[in-house]
Amino acid sequence: GQKATATDVKYSLDRLGHPKTNSPNAKLLLTAIEGFEDLQAGKATGLRGVRVVSPTELEIKLDRPEDLLVRLAHPAAAIVSKDAVEQGGENWGTTHPSGTGAYKLVEWALRRRIVLAANPAYFGGAPRVAKVVLEIVPDPTIGVQKYEAGELDLVQVPGPEYTRLKTDPKYAPELVEYTRAATVFFALNQTAYPPFKDVRVRRAVAMAVNRPQLVRTVFQGLYETASGILPPGFPAWTGPLPAVPFDPAKAKQLLAEAGFPDGKGLPPLVLGPNPRGFGPKLAAEVVANMLGEHLGLQAQVQVLDIAKWRSDLRKKDVFAAVTGWTADVADPNDYLYALFESKGPFAYFSGYVNPAYDQMLAAANREASREAALRKLREVERFLVVEDLGVVPIYHVREVILRKPYVRDLQFTPYGLGFLEHFRSAALVR
Repeated sequence: GQKATATDVKYSLDRLGHPKTNSPNAKLLLTAIEGFEDLQAGKATGLRGVRVVSPTELEIKLDRPEDLLVRLAHPAAAIVSKDAVEQGGENWGTTHPSGTGAYKLVEWALRRRIVLAANPAYFGGAPRVAKVVLEIVPDPTIGVQKYEAGELDLVQVPGPEYTRLKTDPKYAPELVEYTRAATVFFALNQTAYPPFKDVRVRRAVAMAVNRPQLVRTVFQGLYETASGILPPGFPAWTGPLPAVPFDPAKAKQLLAEAGFPDGKGLPPLVLGPNPRGFGPKLAAEVVANMLGEHLGLQAQVQVLDIAKWRSDLRKKDVFAAVTGWTADVADPNDYLYALFESKGPFAYFSGYVNPAYDQMLAAANREASREAALRKLREVERFLVVEDLGVVPIYHVREVILRKPYVRDLQFTPYGLGFLEHFRSAALVR
């Protein structure tokens, strides 16, 4: 194969930022690089601030302080082969897969399985597990059944199976639990539901949702009640934020002050849970019941297939989403900018609009030192969640997997097991 060089890196960054690529992540990852605005506007063919010095050296110039290397760890900034992209065309990823990772692709049966073999030329050394077979199992419950039948060595545990396996003396020792960098939230979408433009209505709704009870009774201790949008231990996280209390009486008072006594005059609210996974749907049903019980607000849960849900989500005016967000990199902007800045690449998830928030976030990101920036980003999160009630965080996600006793030394990180790097250190000890 070919060697990856600095030319490939520049090509990849230029391609990510080019308007023809239309990547929603370009503004999240590349805005601090000199020449980004010109590239986006079609005034340049590449990033002026990225220069190839030698086959193994690249120079990147920024026009403002930025934790660029953290952001470039994002999957969207992965280095790709120019030859593979140009030869493969629009579907190059399936027709000309290429990479420099710890494993080589041996077989790809679409929607069925992926077979990988250890790459002996990997710069970090060949993995100890010579072959990895990733079975695509759409129903996670069936995945658990396959594990119990001895057909799989490792499987993700869906929530409904957690209690059974936790109390089973055979499988309890094989469970591994760890915290994900992921938060499930109720978006108070101001476009889909105009009453949410009034902060009193947003606060009333937040105070009518008993989040600790929801997490405790519905998820039986699997997840952790969220006080903020940033996951515990994430950069800028310094501990739980002051919780918005569960206070139905105060919530009704706020609604009355906003012109909706006992919920009268409020239009029906449509909640759109992310159909992937069981958590958002269950959470949405409980939230809808609580809003009806405590505020007299008629809330309907609309369950759609994933394609329709994504399409309606982008329209921004169909429903208020109950969904999760998993960080791709250890950067608070992966939440605070991407989801809640009015022009963020995924702002349609939240439907939140507040120019004051946008200004606070921009000021935080202009700080020269990372420490100062993180302090201000924490203040931005506090404003979003505690003061302006732009979103109702519900719970932080914990991942649970079943692992055969002979599978050793897997690396568990907040970003889950989705990246093959986590398998590089693993061993099979039978």
